[in-house]
Order: sequence, then structure tokens, then C-alpha cells
Amino acid sequence: MFCRLFWLALLVFTCAADRAHCQIIPISYTNLVGGTITVGSGLQGDLGYQWFEGTTNGAIALQDGGQIQGSQTATLTINDLMLTNTGTYFLTTTAFGFQTNQIFILYVVAQPEIQKLDYFIVGNSLTFQVEATGGLLSYQWSWQGNPITGATNSTLTFVDADTTANAGYYSVAVTNVLGQTNSSLPGILFTKPTPAGTYQGLFFNDAAPTLESSGWFQFTLSASKRSFSGKLTITNSTYPFSGSFSLDHVTSVTVATKKNAEPLDLILQMTTTNDAPQVVGTVSNSIWSASVRGNRLFLNAPTNSPLAGSYTVAFANTNLSSAGTAPDGNGYGVVTISKSRALVMKGRAGDGTGISHSCSLSRLGDWPLYVPIYKNRGCLIGWLSVSNSAAGNIQGEPLHWIKNSFADKFYPDGFTVSLQPVGSTYTNSMTNSVIPFTNGVALFTGGDLYTGGSPIFDALKVRIIPLNSFRAEEGTENLALSLQAGTGIVSGHFTDLATSRSAPIAGVVLQQQQSILGYFISTNKAGYFGMSPR
Repeated sequence: MFCRLFWLALLVFTCAADRAHCQIIPISYTNLVGGTITVGSGLQGDLGYQWFEGTTNGAIALQDGGQIQGSQTATLTINDLMLTNTGTYFLTTTAFGFQTNQIFILYVVAQPEIQKLDYFIVGNSLTFQVEATGGLLSYQWSWQGNPITGATNSTLTFVDADTTANAGYYSVAVTNVLGQTNSSLPGILFTKPTPAGTYQGLFFNDAAPTLESSGWFQFTLSASKRSFSGKLTITNSTYPFSGSFSLDHVTSVTVATKKNAEPLDLILQMTTTNDAPQVVGTVSNSIWSASVRGNRLFLNAPTNSPLAGSYTVAFANTNLSSAGTAPDGNGYGVVTISKSRALVMKGRAGDGTGISHSCSLSRLGDWPLYVPIYKNRGCLIGWLSVSNSAAGNIQGEPLHWIKNSFADKFYPDGFTVSLQPVGSTYTNSMTNSVIPFTNGVALFTGGDLYTGGSPIFDALKVRIIPLNSFRAEEGTENLALSLQAGTGIVSGHFTDLATSRSAPIAGVVLQQQQSILGYFISTNKAGYFGMSPR
């Protein structure tokens, strides 16, 4: 007994002498409503004990009676637990004139229940609030049934609701260790006007792209009636549609297609945050389903676009393991963007097929690229973005290069290839070279440059001579290149090591990336051509 009291006194003295290094770690207990919690300090002996309950008004000394037993002993028992018993409890122990405290945290839990779901508005600030019981609660707010990232408190606030909150139904799920409860669906509706204008975008199945399920759409929206009309385009077929958005900015329309053909189901959800209205959704029939995404065009802007100018873009091939079953070449384009964000591109796919495209950019520079090719038996499709990034003014998500099978000299079995867009501003100069390096290495691979199923890499040193002339090292390839300084297009030819025949070359200069990317054409295949500094 004396030893136990001695060590308790020593502990108290040590903590008092060096409070900066004395830490009291709370012990926690959890039980269900109606149950019993017994809190033991682990101390024994003839000491002075007093249990306290922490409240907002300070600590209150407990007394035996009702639920409470052992309020002045080393062990506290609380019977018939209620949710209100959740809290912080303290045990004060007195020995030799010294006092020490132990801290305990008690959690009482029950199945979560939502008592009230409400909202309030202050100025332009919108707050949703849930009141729930059950103990140890966690929260997840959702918009239109989709969880909102980071919205995990009992309140959800939009400081500038007109700008930061989407129209739609807001709901909440409340969870603890015993389960989950959800607010009554669909939730609380927040609505606002639909932003009028012209919307433009793409639809395709990113995981399994096909020509038949890929295309482009455009519609014009009236704000006063939330009504719209527009069209879907798949290769050379156009299908009109019209409808109106609901108060939560959702619409579902049936799009008639060709005579006696199955119609398409188009579902759109509008989002309207940060002055960049978008639509997302799906278009489908009984055979396929594709994701829809589009943006409002920034027409009639009060100022000229800072993105206006000339650009070059390459569609870098990531398919260099096909062993000749699909093209290995890089496509390219020469791009012009007007002060009103109208974009025009002309160029070639990575097998030499001509491509041309026009659209308008969104306020944030989103570029929906859709180019039907091969007489509507293939396409290029995907999202790019134009910005003022130092890393590259044109970037984007992987593009899909699709060709269906048909009788053709090049790749008659068809293919689907993933391409990575990369682009740059382009500046011509009358006094300086437009090629951003003076010594480079030209690389040829793919196409028919394979042996035993593995690609051959043919590299040649190239000097850039003012202004914009190429001089390749001597070799059996007899490489010859020239540049159109006004556009950045590089063309030429070399002797293909696999066929010993002259193969045409085409590509484009990427000034920001300090590179040239393109393709070469052999007998019936397309290979990779690139040049970078050495």
C-alpha cells in the first residue's frame, strides 16, 4: 500500500515539476443506449476519489443516485445509458496533499436517426444543415445522388451560391458504427436559371470506343423557358433533338434516328459553377452507351480571347507495340484560333489521311475534337484544352483514332489506337530559325521497320542550318527534310531500311516541346518519325 501511494505521489510531483513533458492520454469507452459502462481507474487503496462530468459550464461533481454509482470510488458505473451520457469524465485522486487527474471519454451510440434536414440563406450564402442523433456520427452530403468531395460535416455551405452551387437535389447520409440512415429522397431542391447560350461537345465510350457510339453534339438553350434544340452528329448522319430542362437542370429526350432504326436515349445534367456551364450525361440504345460532355461556348465575349494565335499540335502515338497491325505514326495539325475563340485545324492523321476540323472553345479553353475520316468509316475523337501553360499550350486527354475494317491498302482489318495530344504556340520569324534547336536526332521506327515482331529503331544525326535547313549525316537512308516556315510543317523522304524504297515523311514543329513529330509512309504501313535535340 505504501509503495503504491509513493509512486502515485512521485508521478504527480514529476508532472507538476515539468508540465511541458507531462501528457495525460484520455481513455475511451463505448456502449449502446440502455447498456452499462463501467469506468475503472486501475487505482487501489485508501485514496480520495471524486468523479466529474465535463460540461460547457465546467466540470460538475457526480453524486451517486439514479444512473450513477461509485462517484467517489476508483470505479464509476453508469446504468441505463442515454445519448446525453456521451462526454468527457474526470477522476480526481488525492494523496499526500497532491491531486492527479485521469480523463475518460464515454461514447453512447444508437442507430443513427435524422431529426431534421433544413437550409437557410444569408445574403447569397446557402447552407444545408442536418440534425441527427445516434452518437459518433459521420456525414456525407450528395448532389443529385452523387457524393460531394469533402462535404463531410453536419452543414454544407456555399458562400456564393449563384456561382458555386449547382441546381439540383441535395441530400445527406448519416453513419455511425451501427449503420447508416439517409435523408428522404430526392432531398432539398436548389434551383436557379439555366445559362442561355450555345453548347457543344462530344459523346463516346472512353473504355471501349467504337465509330458507331462516337460523335459530336450542339444545342442552343433559352434561359427563360429552359428549352433547347440541337443535333447529334455521327459521321455524316445528323439527328435533331429538342426538349427542356427541369428545375434541377436535368433533361431526358428521345432522339429519332434513321427510318425504322432504333432511337437514341439522351440524358443530360447541367452544371453551372464558376461561370463555366457544362452538360454531362449519356446517350444510348439497346446496343451501346456513351458518355456525354459539353461546354457553353464563350461567344460575344466582352474582350478578345488571350488564346488567339497560331499553334501546332501533334497526336503522339502510344501504340508502338502493334508489330505493324496498326499505324505507328504521329498525326499533326496546324491550328488557328481567332479573337472570338473560333478554332480551325488542318493536318494529317498518322497514316497520311487528311484531316480538317473547326469548332469554338469554351471560356476555359476546352476543345472538343471530332473528325470523321476514311469516308465516314473512321474518326478521331477526344478532348483537348488550350491554355497559356509553359509546359505546352495544347494538352489533353487521350484521343481515340478509330478505323473500321474495309477493303483498303492500309490496315484493311481496322484498328483503334490511343493518341496523346501535345501542342505549342507557333511563331514564324524572318530572322531566326523556327526550329528550337541546332543539333538533333531523327528517329524512325514502326511501320514496316520490324524484325521478329520487335521494332527497329533507326536514328540519324541532323544539323539545323540557318535559316531552317536540315543537313543529315551521310548514310544509306539518304534523309532529306524541308520546312514550311509559315506553318511549321516538315516534309521530306528517306530510304526505308526494310524495303530499300524511298518513304515520304511529314510532321510538325513543336516549339515549346523542342521537338518535331510526324510519320513516314512505307509500302502499306505508317511508321513513327520524330526529332529532338541532342
